[in-house]
Amino acid sequence: MGDTTYTEGGASSASFNASTKILESPMASLLTSPERTVVTGYLIFIGTGGTIGNVIILALFIRFKALRTRVNALMLNLAIADLGINVFGFPFMAWSIIRERWMIGSIGCQWYAFNGMFFGIASIGSLAAISIDRYFLTCRYHQYLEITRRHYIWLTVVVWVNAFFWAAMPLVGWSRYALEPSNIACLIDLRVRDAGFISYVIMIFLICFLFPLVVIGLAYVHTLRVMRAIGEGGAQENVEWTNEKQTTKMGVIVVMLFVVGWSPYACLHLYALFDSPYKVTPLLTTITALCAKTSTVYNPVVYIAMNRRYMLALKKMFKCVFTYRDHEAIQIHNLT
Repeated sequence: MGDTTYTEGGASSASFNASTKILESPMASLLTSPERTVVTGYLIFIGTGGTIGNVIILALFIRFKALRTRVNALMLNLAIADLGINVFGFPFMAWSIIRERWMIGSIGCQWYAFNGMFFGIASIGSLAAISIDRYFLTCRYHQYLEITRRHYIWLTVVVWVNAFFWAAMPLVGWSRYALEPSNIACLIDLRVRDAGFISYVIMIFLICFLFPLVVIGLAYVHTLRVMRAIGEGGAQENVEWTNEKQTTKMGVIVVMLFVVGWSPYACLHLYALFDSPYKVTPLLTTITALCAKTSTVYNPVVYIAMNRRYMLALKKMFKCVFTYRDHEAIQIHNLT
């Protein structure tokens, strides 16, 4: 399935069919020196920021019982997926940029690309799961009361099994992973436009990107409509309902940022279906990959900035509670 070489104008292009040979040699980075400098700086920023931010979210979840709600468990999934992208991706990409060539060989390329795909798909799956939770809480409250912890466990299992399945397929011959044009990271092989690549990209776009976005969009449209109809409860509003509304709005912002970040990456692979993949420049593949992975930085920021309970928990954990009002709010939110 992976042995067809893409040709254009009668001339055979150097296929990434020879990816094993390429990876066994010290293949130089195809980024220019200024491009490498900018990419390295940005990579260090999002790698460090994303790791610290998501570790803090995990620590808050462990530290404060009040945060261990069902929806926050789904958000924990998202934080784990974001952390996985950081831990299993950024160090090796940064190392390769600094050394100006891919550093961890052919097996390392497969491992790197698998993890990027696995945790990326798990991210959008977690967002879809959160949107379903928000929909049932707001629009189907009686059914929501019947949902048990077991249902959430199964929903979580589905998210991760689905991500594992699609990430593993290139390892067993449905499409394949290879060194990307910049020679500093690995992804789905854009340069072999055979039946395997075409069918895999179409299926993964439909099932792992478009379908979740449709589910998310429909769920949040109905959820926000009901929330708008209910309106603000004012000073007498129940603190838990206020927290649920903040969590819902937070989910909407995270989804919007996810779409902005991951759409260029998804569109790049679709473009490779319809035009010469050899027109995809090294810098373009690097930029789209970095845009997608930027979500690992802004997700923790959105959690804390848009949800008072998270903000109060952060203040308490780092002993930054100074005002009487904060002390009072911490008691109300049960952040003991």
